[in-house]
Amino acid sequence: MLLVVVASAALPITLGLALGHSEAYCLAHNCELPPRPDLGVVAFGFAGGGAPAFGYAACMLSGCWLLVGEIRHRTISMTALVLPRRAQLFATKASTAALVGFLGSLMGVFVGGVGFKLVSGSAGSKVELLDLDFVVLALKAGVVGAILSALGVAIGALVMRVEVAVCVAALWPLALERLVVMLSGDYGRRVEGVLPLANLSRWIGMMSDAEFPWRSSFSLVAASSAICLFGALALLRFRRARLVTV
Repeated sequence: MLLVVVASAALPITLGLALGHSEAYCLAHNCELPPRPDLGVVAFGFAGGGAPAFGYAACMLSGCWLLVGEIRHRTISMTALVLPRRAQLFATKASTAALVGFLGSLMGVFVGGVGFKLVSGSAGSKVELLDLDFVVLALKAGVVGAILSALGVAIGALVMRVEVAVCVAALWPLALERLVVMLSGDYGRRVEGVLPLANLSRWIGMMSDAEFPWRSSFSLVAASSAICLFGALALLRFRRARLVTV
């Protein structure tokens, strides 16, 4: 959870420091004041929005490690003795990861918002932390964090190799979707509109120039459906896998 909080909060606080320093300089030297940021700036560290989605990666890594960490340390067989049904074991891991992801993302966005407000000076005057919009943004981030943490468990169950699973969980939100868009050429904006993480960011409220084939309110449903399909494939693979014995 600490990894999710730090990853989600670090970028907004850094941006706040930069804005606060820039405004202080402009007040002293009579230059044009920097623009006032909107509320979405507090979710940059979590959802990206033109920057790397460090919060997404932290959620997926924490969920992935919840399963592959046991495989690496050879404790998965003991867990399987307590939960002999693979579907039950998979569901328990996914639900635990989802809870951790929800709480970590909620706290991360809140800490990022508080930190941004404290260090940005009057540049953060448009970011109201007690406003309903901020609460909705934090709750949406929590829901997305829960989904991505469960996705991390699915990645671990599908791959079952620690190094590969961790690489996929880290690179998917940081690079893979961007790479797919770049390789799509002229169709990049349309392709981005159907990618799951791009739809989750849109549902949170992050700006994007992608061409989405559905309304913003349906983006969560579309992304969740794709992730659930991925999870079903991972469960089929996990049920057939031979767990490590001690």
